[in-house]
Amino acid sequence: MGDGIYNLLLIVGVIVSALFTLLILVTSKGDAMSAGGSGIRTTYKGKATIDDQIGRVTIAIACIYVCLMIVLDIANHQRSRGSGIIAPPVQSQPAPAPKK
Repeated sequence: MGDGIYNLLLIVGVIVSALFTLLILVTSKGDAMSAGGSGIRTTYKGKATIDDQIGRVTIAIACIYVCLMIVLDIANHQRSRGSGIIAPPVQSQPAPAPKK
């Protein structure tokens, strides 16, 4: 994978992470971490609300972000080690004998 493709994937990763962060900050209500059950939702709703749609978009962006980071990790490994995902074993040399 060339440096150009890696840099493009890196830029897309930064954009997706910024979008994901903004989506969470804009839509957070602060009740997700509370122990109270004031926001109990039932599964027997008719029409999907905007909160449901935002939840789906958030999950989709999170999945895209995780997949993109895995691809970036593999691409970075290929750039630093050559080709292939698994690096060949490193041949080590025995340590020289101490001089007396």
